Amino acid sequence: MSLPSVPVILSVTGLYDVEYRIIVACRNGQVYTLKRGSKVGRPTAELTSQPVGLIRREKTIIVATMDQYLHSFNNKVCSAVCVRLPGAILCLECLEVRNLGLSLVAVALADTRVLVYRDKHLVDTLITEDRVSAMKFGRFGREDNTLVMVMKVMHRVFQHDLYRLRLSTARAYVQALETSSNPVSLSQTEPLKLSAQVLGLGPTFKVRVELQNTSTSSPSLHLAVIFHCDDRVYNVNQSYIQIPILVPGIIHVAETLVTCVSELGISDTVRVFVVKGKASRPLLTALINMPVAEVFMAS
Repeated sequence: MSLPSVPVILSVTGLYDVEYRIIVACRNGQVYTLKRGSKVGRPTAELTSQPVGLIRREKTIIVATMDQYLHSFNNKVCSAVCVRLPGAILCLECLEVRNLGLSLVAVALADTRVLVYRDKHLVDTLITEDRVSAMKFGRFGREDNTLVMVMKVMHRVFQHDLYRLRLSTARAYVQALETSSNPVSLSQTEPLKLSAQVLGLGPTFKVRVELQNTSTSSPSLHLAVIFHCDDRVYNVNQSYIQIPILVPGIIHVAETLVTCVSELGISDTVRVFVVKGKASRPLLTALINMPVAEVFMAS
């Protein structure tokens, strides 16, 4: 299918495999109709200015133009209604209220007003807080007749929330770097990987920590694994495990028993730190969420 000008707005009805009709408003101020089997668009209407909006309601075509006019064409290509509006038109939408038998047209203007017309008669006016960029009428949730309006302020709110998300992500990343609260080391000299799991039903659990050197040739020396928890809830059998050497590619396993000593039937967290020598900052940190002991769950 071809058109003599660049299409701007489309309005499509029908089924592709059966019968369809496409109403096209082009930049040359003309409205064309495309049907199934046609190769060239048929001229339907000539506008007074460039189109800014187009909707199709049954056998009527409603077009809004840049010269603030609202045109209505019937199936005989006759201009049935031509209304001049008090401001520049941004968009328009058809409001079909089936339970009341109403067929209305909502027109959004640049002065933040939305005018509702029935034929050529103005029946209602809505005042919005910002210019309306697009409108859609139909079922929304449980409401059958809902007019949704998209405004430019929504994009500003979206940009603001996106900036806040990026800021929160950057802060969390910096905090993770400063506290080494990351199961994978970002250090170039000590590239380590940590994984932990909890075995058992309680009240005594086995905490299994797997530590791996991800470098290609450099071994890690003088490492240690430290377990830290609230002593009012858990008792760690061996809180400090020395790892003299960690060869690249070999997974070193460190295990300890953690016993729940609280009678409240609660669970807490156990922190695992990987330190090197007498350094004050850990290389890796893992937070283990301990399960509730089975003996308390049964009681």
